Amino acid sequence: MPTIDNGFLGRVYRTSAIVCAVGFLVWWATMGLYAALGWVAGSLVSLAVVRSLEIVIRWQFVPGNPRAGSALARFSVLKVLAALVILSLAVIAGRYGYEFIVAFCAGILLAQAVIILKVLGKALSSRLSE
Repeated sequence: MPTIDNGFLGRVYRTSAIVCAVGFLVWWATMGLYAALGWVAGSLVSLAVVRSLEIVIRWQFVPGNPRAGSALARFSVLKVLAALVILSLAVIAGRYGYEFIVAFCAGILLAQAVIILKVLGKALSSRLSE
C-alpha cells in the first residue's frame, strides 16, 4: 500500500487551483459567467474545508495535548455554522439562475475529487511498479 508523503496536501492545493482555473473557463464558455462564479465559489469552499481540517489537525492533534478533544468540538460547531451561512448565501445567489447552484455544487466536490484521484493514481503507480 502506498504511503502519503508530507508534500501531498501541497500537491492537492496546486492541482485544485489549476483545475479550478480550467473549470472556470469551461463553465464560463458553456453556461456563462454566473455559473463560472458559482464554480469558483464552490471550489473555494471545498479548499477551505480541507485547509481548515489541516490546520486543526496539525495544531491541535499533537501527542500530549489534553485540549485536542475540546478543540475539535469547537471547530465542529463553528464549521457547521460557517457551512450554514455559506450554503444560505449560495441559495440566495442561486435564485437568479440555477446555473450558479449547479456549478457551486460541482465546485464543492473539487478538493475531494482531486484527493481521491491523486490517491488512486499513487496506488496504480505503486501497483504497476511491483
